Amino acid sequence: MIIQSIVLFVLGPLNAAAQTAAGSTGIDIDATCNNAINLPFKRPIVLSEDDKKRLRELPKLKVTIVGNAPPLSFFNPDTQGYQGIAIDVFCSIARAIDLDFQFQTAEVDSLAQAIDDVQNKKVDLFLPLSHTPWRADLGHFTEPYYQSLYAVITRRDTPTTLTNLADFADRRVGYIEKSAIERYLKETLPPEALHPFKHIEQAQTMYGALQKGDLDALIVNKNFFREARYQHDLFDLERRQILYNEPRNYGFYLPATLEHAFLTELFDRHLLQIDTAPSYEHHELSEQHLIERYLVRIREAEILKMSSLLIGLVTLFLFWAWYRSRNFSRVLAENQVQIEQQRQALQEANSKLEKLSLTDSLTDVANRRHFDQTLDRELRRAKRFGKHLSLLLLDLDHFKAVNDLYGHVTGDDYLRQVADILKNRCQRSHDLVARFGGEEFICLLPGTTMEQAFRLAEEIRHDIIQAGLPNRKSPLMSTLTTSCGIATYTPGSEANSDQLILAADAQLYKAKNSGRNQTQSTML
Repeated sequence: MIIQSIVLFVLGPLNAAAQTAAGSTGIDIDATCNNAINLPFKRPIVLSEDDKKRLRELPKLKVTIVGNAPPLSFFNPDTQGYQGIAIDVFCSIARAIDLDFQFQTAEVDSLAQAIDDVQNKKVDLFLPLSHTPWRADLGHFTEPYYQSLYAVITRRDTPTTLTNLADFADRRVGYIEKSAIERYLKETLPPEALHPFKHIEQAQTMYGALQKGDLDALIVNKNFFREARYQHDLFDLERRQILYNEPRNYGFYLPATLEHAFLTELFDRHLLQIDTAPSYEHHELSEQHLIERYLVRIREAEILKMSSLLIGLVTLFLFWAWYRSRNFSRVLAENQVQIEQQRQALQEANSKLEKLSLTDSLTDVANRRHFDQTLDRELRRAKRFGKHLSLLLLDLDHFKAVNDLYGHVTGDDYLRQVADILKNRCQRSHDLVARFGGEEFICLLPGTTMEQAFRLAEEIRHDIIQAGLPNRKSPLMSTLTTSCGIATYTPGSEANSDQLILAADAQLYKAKNSGRNQTQSTML
């Protein structure tokens, strides 16, 4: 008999509002699945009569959601239900197979206990849990529907010499006990360096320990930390390293029984055909979206402060009228300073948002719009004062293979690392690095001759090789490489911005056709 409970488990502290809404009697199914995105399937899945019969014989399944870890799962107080990629996937498959189930809460205080409950058949399904070789014998794992990576989180004042996980061997490193990364940490670091946290809700406590200096590093899912920074103002912490060799693929985890093997196979058939793109697009927030949401929260807090201040001023006025206090003018002056500080804070937030409109949200370099505006201005200046101007157009070789072999999460991190290399090399105040599109970057170099631009391009090309970003498709030591095309405006030329870009693109095309991993240049 299948135990009547399915645990939808996501690492992270249980939201207090969620606890209040859910209570101990259960969560209304309408509040969660009715608000979930109904994901399409690439082709219809036909159930056999035997499949339908076995499904009908199952008792009503009780589904329990624990935790708050966007984008996989988070509580929405407006709908009084849970949302996220995990919820969309589960509810879409449940509708497709006409699964009879009901949501309820669960009393799970640690990851180890949650895994033990599945092994002991107290629950039927654990969602989501990443599959690892050392968990293979613990039960059944379905096909994955979400990929992510772990990251090393440190304080911003951590010495720059500590760049790799192995460098923390004589430090204090925190993580959640029994998480998927635990085995790798025990193989990499000595026991005295590791500080496990048992309880799931202690995830936020770990951030506090890191901020206070009780820990030197924290190993968490990089996507969870990315959103936690804006949710809990963790801007004194930063991501130090991505553990590319330990990717995590999240799926469903079930006990090792024949009944659960049937459910696993049934879910697998649907997971292989389900289109999760609408859920990813809706729940995986970009950096700009996170900042905008953060600014909204700050503005709401400022409005609350202003309202409180107004009430305080009225109270002060009544107090003055009653006691005829001679300190009223001084109090008003102090409050005026506070109001001005709040106004400046809002002005700074709006300035940051304006900057975002000119910045590529993934790589934090200029976007195409910003580049086009700057190129027109700098080319006019070069013509007026008789100066050289060079464009350096780069394209990452065999980059499609990176996404195909390692996943788009790794591809995005490669793009960010290449952008950092370009910014480190193009450091003059009038230089501009921009993302030109896809895996292409372009550098605007005012006052730079073709020879100077060629030397700079070669330095960048070698820096990217030295970064050692794995790419099995690359013929050069299986490392990511780049091809560069240079076009230089010379004084007296009548070339315009479009012609300059087309010339750089032609040289890039020449470099690609000549074997890649090289630089070609021309003058106009």
